[in-house]
Amino acid sequence: MTDPAILHATMLAGLAKHQAGDAAGALTEYRAVLAQFPDHPDALNLGAQALRALGRIDEALDLAARACAVLPRNAAFHANRAAILLDAKSYDAARDAAAAAIAADATHVPGWINRAAARAASGDDANAESDYRNALRLAPGSAEARNNLGNLLQRQGRIDEALSEYEAAIAANPHHREAHSNYGTALYALQRAGQGTKAATLARQWAQAYPDSATARHIASALAGGDVATRAPDAYVRDAFDMFAPTFEATLAKLDYRAPQVLDELLARHLKQPLPVGRALDAGCGTGLAAPMLRARATVLDGVDLSGGMVARAQERNLYDGLRVGELIADLKAHEGAYDLIVAADVLCYFGDLAEVLAAAAAALKAGGGLAFSVERLIDARPSETWRVRPSGRYAHAAETLSAMLRATGFAEIAIEPQSTRSESGAAVPGAIAWARKA
Repeated sequence: MTDPAILHATMLAGLAKHQAGDAAGALTEYRAVLAQFPDHPDALNLGAQALRALGRIDEALDLAARACAVLPRNAAFHANRAAILLDAKSYDAARDAAAAAIAADATHVPGWINRAAARAASGDDANAESDYRNALRLAPGSAEARNNLGNLLQRQGRIDEALSEYEAAIAANPHHREAHSNYGTALYALQRAGQGTKAATLARQWAQAYPDSATARHIASALAGGDVATRAPDAYVRDAFDMFAPTFEATLAKLDYRAPQVLDELLARHLKQPLPVGRALDAGCGTGLAAPMLRARATVLDGVDLSGGMVARAQERNLYDGLRVGELIADLKAHEGAYDLIVAADVLCYFGDLAEVLAAAAAALKAGGGLAFSVERLIDARPSETWRVRPSGRYAHAAETLSAMLRATGFAEIAIEPQSTRSESGAAVPGAIAWARKA
């Protein structure tokens, strides 16, 4: 490969694979270049980015540091290294790497954005805001800087300012999934602050302006009423949790989330057969918070989730025998009679009408198999109302109707208990947990 033409062709092949989303294939090409030229700066830098995409952060940091050593005045190399350090939660080092990018080129926008992110993660909000605003002076149309500044402002309770930044981010990039998701979160915060009319008006305008956004449509229906879907759109759930995956567990800890624990206690009361039970499914497994308790109860443990980002985190626990990315009802239907136990912790709050998902769960269970799940409880249900979408975009269910629905979909030995599984704004969210056995 000492022929420059071959070297160039290999780098181009790596770039083509990288741009197509084939990080592993791209890395193979970059490694081939580095085998001949260990200090090739572009192969080092791009190899680091490919490794980052593959989640191999330590290896990525090694290549990124080597790239910066070869070209110490390359702002892009330092900024890329800062981004990897942010993934590694090495915030002081990320701040310093981003500062090196800025020192090399004071007009390098990613350097300002990454230093701001490092400062924000360390609690240095004032300087983080200053860095974001410097980035926006250089690039007013940067959707990333607008979105990140919005996050900082929302965390400080500056909701109106945050909404303005998210609106600017979405205007700059109408397909920016994080900005759409964060805008919905900010509208919900506005509603909780007693400005429900304003939140509903903004939500309607948002959905009208971006009809292709599943997030906009769903949150608008939750905040402003109108046509409400019988379940949250897959794209809305997938986007929200792909984005949420890195901070999911830390966020839930702040919400006093305890669905896995209370469902484990429910199983202890109602699961009569000797342990382990056989094959169990963690339905909507998320990052695998329920896996430790289910692993102790099942010989074989599978997990399924709509979010690939969540499944990747669950894989890191090494507690599942099988993990799948997929829509829950379709997955249950594809595994007819496969399970002795199905547990759905904090999952059915994304379904309004539960008939189809409960019927699919019954089909996936063996005769006598058990189902345990949690729901948010609708405590002010109107006559004949079985569910309602809450302003949060989650669905609440009338616990009084769950027994009839479970019986209608093939279950018996039904037990339903009022039980909150999370808090919100310091108050327990009304909930219920349910156990049923396939008749």
